[in-house]
Amino acid sequence: MGGVRKNPIWKLVDDETFIRLYDLGLLDEIAVRNVAIKQEFARLRRERNSTEAIAVLARQEFRSFSRVRQIVFTPSPLDELVPGKNGGANRKKQRRGNR
Repeated sequence: MGGVRKNPIWKLVDDETFIRLYDLGLLDEIAVRNVAIKQEFARLRRERNSTEAIAVLARQEFRSFSRVRQIVFTPSPLDELVPGKNGGANRKKQRRGNR
């Protein structure tokens, strides 16, 4: 299964189907990687602030800090698969007066 550690889209497909689709090249590797990064960010945010979590992920994923930050904070159609995404660490706070 190449560089993928686990099935980050388990809400959509079971592990066996995921492995098969991945091995056949039918999944977008970058989208799958980004979901995994967002999931790990959500987990790390329970223990650290955003900056520290992004720095840890940048080292783990061999990506720049700015690239990981972009992945984490750019909305994606797959965001519903990331725990804590709706109402969690990535939700922007609404400013007072801007409604």
